[in-house]
Amino acid sequence: MENNMNGMDALKQDFEILTRKIKSQKIDDSELIRSVMKHRMKWIDRYLYAQVFLLVPFAGLLWWELYRTGLVSISMAAVSVLLVAVGSVVDIRINKVIGKNWLKEDLLASRMTLLKMKKARARWMFCGTLLLVVWFMMLIADFYLHTQTEMPRFYGLVGSSVVGGAIGYWFGYSVYKKMQRTNDELIGEIDRFTADGE
Repeated sequence: MENNMNGMDALKQDFEILTRKIKSQKIDDSELIRSVMKHRMKWIDRYLYAQVFLLVPFAGLLWWELYRTGLVSISMAAVSVLLVAVGSVVDIRINKVIGKNWLKEDLLASRMTLLKMKKARARWMFCGTLLLVVWFMMLIADFYLHTQTEMPRFYGLVGSSVVGGAIGYWFGYSVYKKMQRTNDELIGEIDRFTADGE
């Protein structure tokens, strides 16, 4: 009888040790998921810095040169640079989450942050596309005002702008899809972890 009690006590202690190990393992898994999330979001962070420190200054120089050579008005150049800068700020507000302590929240709150980011990004892509169409019509009108006596030059500028715009839009859309896919993968990881934990 006493041996059975000792055996039961030993079994109970083993069970408690196992329970503690499982609980600590869940914490480690949670930390691992947070680490993976931070790592996967890093490329978005790098893209945003490149956009601010490379794209905005490049746009400023490009539009200044177009104005200086008489191809566009100063107002068209200023509006174009302003749109690039505003677009960069909006991208940062939507996508810049590293350093905002969102990874320290519980995983369900982080999941909500990722979902909100996806929705905001989709809205911005839609609005940005509409804005781009309006801007492009303004650009064509501006080209026409500056080259109406030289129609071959006008057609050349419009043609090169269409090609450049299509390439730029394709690149921007590819980055958008990759960002959305990154969020989907992270949301999937959180869903799998929380399903395993239940």
